[in-house]
Formats: sequence, C-alpha cells, structure tokens
Amino acid sequence: MIDIGLSKMALIGAVALIVIGPEKLPRVARTVGALLGKAQRYVADVKAEVNRSMELDELKKMKDQVEDSARDVQQSLQAGASAFEKDWADAVGSTDSAPQEQSAVVPAYRHPGKNWRLKRGATPRWYKARNGVRSKAQSGAARVARHRPKNPADAASPARRMGDEPAARKTPDMSETPPPEDELAGTEQPFVQHLMELRDRLIKALVAIAIAAAILFFLPGPGALYDFLAAPLVAQLPKGATLIATSVISPFMVPLKILLMSALMLALPFVLWQVWAFVAPGLYTHEKRLVLPLVISSTLLFFVGVAFCYYLVFGQVFAFIQSFAPKSITAAPDIEAYLGFVLSMFLAFGLAFEVPIAVVVLARMGLVSVRKLREFRGYFIVLAFVVAAIVTPPDVVSQLSLAIPMCLLYEVGIWAAQLFIKHTRAPDADSESTASS
Repeated sequence: MIDIGLSKMALIGAVALIVIGPEKLPRVARTVGALLGKAQRYVADVKAEVNRSMELDELKKMKDQVEDSARDVQQSLQAGASAFEKDWADAVGSTDSAPQEQSAVVPAYRHPGKNWRLKRGATPRWYKARNGVRSKAQSGAARVARHRPKNPADAASPARRMGDEPAARKTPDMSETPPPEDELAGTEQPFVQHLMELRDRLIKALVAIAIAAAILFFLPGPGALYDFLAAPLVAQLPKGATLIATSVISPFMVPLKILLMSALMLALPFVLWQVWAFVAPGLYTHEKRLVLPLVISSTLLFFVGVAFCYYLVFGQVFAFIQSFAPKSITAAPDIEAYLGFVLSMFLAFGLAFEVPIAVVVLARMGLVSVRKLREFRGYFIVLAFVVAAIVTPPDVVSQLSLAIPMCLLYEVGIWAAQLFIKHTRAPDADSESTASS
C-alpha cells in the first residue's frame, strides 16, 4: 500500500501550482484523473478475468468428475453385458449341436499373362510407322541430334557471337568509390561459442564476488559491516537503546546478507568489466564510444546516490523521526526491518541518480529531442516530487532529499545529452551532416 501523507500531498500540490501554473494545472489534473481511471478499470478487468478463470477451472474440475463417473458407469455396464452374453452363449451352446464345418475349396491362382508395363494404345502400329509417329523411347543423343541446327552459320558458339559486340560490354567506372567494408565482417561465432564464453564470464564474476566476500569476512567481519550500516540510526537512538532481533536466525542471516551485498558492490567494477568484455566484440567503434561511457557513468552515479543516502539523508531522516517520538516510548528497531528499509532507500536513491543516464539515452536514440526535454522540465519536477513521496518514508525531509537531487540531475542530463549526441555519431551520419552543410 502506498503511504503518502497529507504533508506530502500538500507539498506536491504547491510545487505543481508553482511550476506548471494555474492555466495548465486543471488540464494536467484531468489527464492524471483519466489515467488513474484507466488504471482502475484495468485492475478491475484483471480481477474479473482472474475470477472468470477460477470459475472456469472449477467448472472443468466438475466436468472431469462427471466424465469419470460416467466412464465408470459405462465400464460397469459393459462388464455386466459381456458377462450376460457369455452366460447366454454357454446356455445356448449346451442345447444345440455344433454345426459341421465344411472345408472351403480355394481356387488356384492363375497368371493373366499380360505385360502391364507395356503401354497399349488404340492407334495401330502400321499407322504410326506410315505417319512417322515415334513408338519407342528416344535417347538423349537422339533428342540432341533432332534439335541440332542444320545450318552451319547458326551453329556459331555463343562466345563468338558475344565477341562480335565488344562495345556492348560495360566498362567499370573507376570513379565510383567502393562500398565501405564492415568492420565486424568475419567475426561471427556460432551460438554454442557465445554460450561457452558467457559461462566463462559468469564464472569469473562469481569467483570475484566470492573472493571479495572472503576478504570482507575476515578483515572487517559481518558484524562490523552491520555496525557500520546501522551507525546513522544508532547515533539518533536514546542513550542505552540498541537494535533488537525478533527472529531466531536474524543475528546470523542479516549480517550474512550485508556481507554478500558489500561483496557485490566491491566486485561490481570487475563484474561490469566482464559484461563489457562479453558485449564489446559485437559492437561497432561508434557504439563502443556510446556504451562504455554510459556503463562507467551509471556505475559511478549509482555509488554516488548510495553514498548521498547514507551520509546525508539517513542522519536527517532519523533525527526527524526521533524528534517526534514520545518520551514514554523506547525505540528499539528490528535489525531485519532496518536492513529492508536501508536496501530500499539505497535502491531508490541509486536509481534516482541515474536520471542523467536515462535522459542521455532517450535523446541519443532519437525518442525525444533536447527541446522537448526542456519543455518537459516543469512536469518532471512534479513527477520527481510524486516519485519521492512514494518511495521514501512518510516525512517531508526524505521527500525533499530525493526530489531536489532528481531535479538537478535532470538539468545535468539535458546538458550532457547535447555533448553526448555530438561526440557519438556514427561515421555515415557524420559524413551526411558534412555533405549537407
């Protein structure tokens, strides 16, 4: 269930009124209402379809049961009828005498004496011989001799006839530029080879994660990793309060999950390098210039979003939450619930910091232009506040901490899209633009 408080709704309304303006706000509200209505109708249709499918399943089960019972009744009736027929045959056979069987005389086979392979027609042979009609199969040499031209002048070879017209041949034009060679020509591999390479890359990535997990297990340890992760919350708890574990295996599973997550983040550059090594041989040079910066920048932005959430957002959010706690309540959060909260916040801020990458990709693929992105700026600001209200806890501080960076990163994405489109064009596109200018 989406938890959006009254303060978040009021903040979203104020931002929409300021950014979009009172002229366009009713139209936007109607559009949003229409979309929500369509979504509700779609959900209702899905529920109705699910209920209908469940009813059909129940009817099919009832049909199968009725067919099984009818089949059992039919088998029982057939068994009774066969038993009755057997008893009746035994009773009738005992009274009547067995009839004497007469041996049937089978006539001997007589060959008709006809040659079925010989084609017989109604035309007599003497008529065919007098009129020159062929009555036997003709060999290939005979057919060639039959169709050979009788005039020696017509029997000239095709090469000699073609030699009589040398001017008709088309001389190659040396001014024409040959088509450019494909730089990926000759690099194709069978599908099994790709699967083998993918398996090797996955094994290397898993080995790197395992090595990172082993190093983190011995050097700081799972407990120290969890203490580091829980430090922003522990710093805001009352004096003497600690986190608790409500499950039996939580003290073991929660630090283990943090250890695996930390190992994945530590080995993420090597994992991305293996992904790039698998994909790069199938890309052109301009595509490599397009993909490699996106991969590196998206990874760095994700780490920046996680660090921003840990060092700046957590302290403010936990202090704001503890400021509203009554003195009669002792806060003792559960370690597993805290881990789920931290992971969801890390994922939300990490993906929010990928806004420039999404803007650059959309502009580079030609789905939207830079001018359209500038025109959509006001709507994106409202959308950022709505998304921040949904994915963050029910407080205004965390909403502002996520929405404001998203708006700033949107402007960075527009600026980066202009430079990226300019420096990652294909060679044919560059030549076309030069020729047109």
